[in-house]
Amino acid sequence: MKKLVWIGLVFLLLGALTACNGTAQSDTELEVVHLQTTPALAHWLPRVATCADVIPYLGVASEIVSPTVLDPDNADLILRLGPRQADDPYTAVMGTESLVLVAGDQVPLDVLSLESLHSIFAGDVTLWSEVPEVDKTAAANHPITVFSYPNGDELANLFSQAYLDGKTITGYSQRYSSSEGLAALLTANPYGLGYTLASQSPTGFRTLVITGLEQDPSFYVLAVTAVEPENGLRQLLLCLQDIQ
Repeated sequence: MKKLVWIGLVFLLLGALTACNGTAQSDTELEVVHLQTTPALAHWLPRVATCADVIPYLGVASEIVSPTVLDPDNADLILRLGPRQADDPYTAVMGTESLVLVAGDQVPLDVLSLESLHSIFAGDVTLWSEVPEVDKTAAANHPITVFSYPNGDELANLFSQAYLDGKTITGYSQRYSSSEGLAALLTANPYGLGYTLASQSPTGFRTLVITGLEQDPSFYVLAVTAVEPENGLRQLLLCLQDIQ
C-alpha cells in the first residue's frame, strides 16, 4: 500500500511540474520589433540580426525605405543618419558614419583643398592640370570625371552639408546608388572622383584627405523610437551600442 501511495505522489508531482512548464511556455511570447531604416544604413542590418540572435524571445522585422517615409508612429525603431530633429520623440546614438572622397587609381594627388573640391563639384574646374594641388609635371590634361549619388539621395544631401556648404552639385556628374556602383565607375574611369561612407568605401581605392574643413564630415547613427525603449527593444539598442 505504501508503494502505491508513493507512486501516486510521484505522478502528482510530475503532473504539477508539467502543468507549470506548460504555463511558463505559453506565457512567454515572442517580441517582434518593427525596424525602419534607409538604404544608406542597410549595412547595419547584419548587426541588428546579430544582436537579436542573442536576446531571448526577440525578433526583428526590417524594412528599408526612403528617408521621407520614416515614421516612428509606424515602426518600433528607426535607424537613420544625421542630427536629432525637433519632433523626434526619443533618440539614442548608436554610432557614427563618416563621408569620404574616393579617387580612381590615376587621380594625381592624395590631398585636396576644400576650395578645389568646391570648384570641381561646381564644374568650374574640369581638368586635373587645373587643380592647384596637382604637380603640373606629373599631370597631363586628363578630364576630371565626377561621380555622385542622385540628387535628393540621403548621402548626396549629407555630402552637400559636410563638404559643399549646403550647395548642390552643379557640375556634370555621373550617378551611382551604392558603393559597389561607385567602384565600377572608378574602375572604368581611373581619373574619376566620388564619395561614400567610410565604412563602405570600396576596397582597392584611395580616399583623399580634404584640407580646410571647418566641421567633421561625420554623422550620428540615431535610434528613434515613439516611446521610451524597454524590454527587448532596450536590450537591442544597448547591444548595437556595444557592437561598435
